[in-house]
Amino acid sequence: MEISDAWLINQLAHSVGFEAAEKIITDVVRRAGFHRKPEYTKEEFRCICKILKEKGGLTKIFATIIEKVVYQEKYYQTIIEEERR
Repeated sequence: MEISDAWLINQLAHSVGFEAAEKIITDVVRRAGFHRKPEYTKEEFRCICKILKEKGGLTKIFATIIEKVVYQEKYYQTIIEEERR
């Protein structure tokens, strides 16, 4: 499961604007101990969400929602793929 950097920024930008979203994601990724890149692994995504939640406020709400949305989407994709086999 890979989560794109652009997707994260675009989702957060709906709430705080593009420049603020880019700044927040850059800061969070740096705090997580890695560099921004086009896509993040499942573990990196979890780490990003954890740090976003620690920031509190709107970013905590955002992280909670996107984490659930992403995992539900991936879960159902897996089920659909298995049913097609």
